[in-house]
Amino acid sequence: MWNDIEYNFKHYGKKNKYSGKESSLQSACYKLCLRIPARPLVFHVPNQRQQSKAMGNIWKAQGVVAGIPDLIIAHSEQGYNGLVAELKVKGGSLQDHQKYVLGWFEREGWKAGVVWSVDGMKDLINEYYGREVFK
Repeated sequence: MWNDIEYNFKHYGKKNKYSGKESSLQSACYKLCLRIPARPLVFHVPNQRQQSKAMGNIWKAQGVVAGIPDLIIAHSEQGYNGLVAELKVKGGSLQDHQKYVLGWFEREGWKAGVVWSVDGMKDLINEYYGREVFK
């Protein structure tokens, strides 16, 4: 299943990987996104694996899907339908189901990227908007 989507997404900020917790990187990137002048809808879909088997079954029945990116920006720009960012920190790695979902978003006309630092998020946003939104 994971091999039937082509992956073209890039990695941003990989040379200066964030060394703290992924949740801290996510909070910092979310706050950055709230400063985008276009004021897009920015959100996170809770999809953590740290739950009981019973809760996991409930979430699955409610539509939780493995691999949904950490931050979603629902705002069309430069021909894209929106932007999704999978966040990773030093020591982290991209799983096959995450690659698949990022590839799916790309196929559906979204910009997708893997972000390793706040500067990486700035680079992804700047590329998405086609101009320097953040220095």
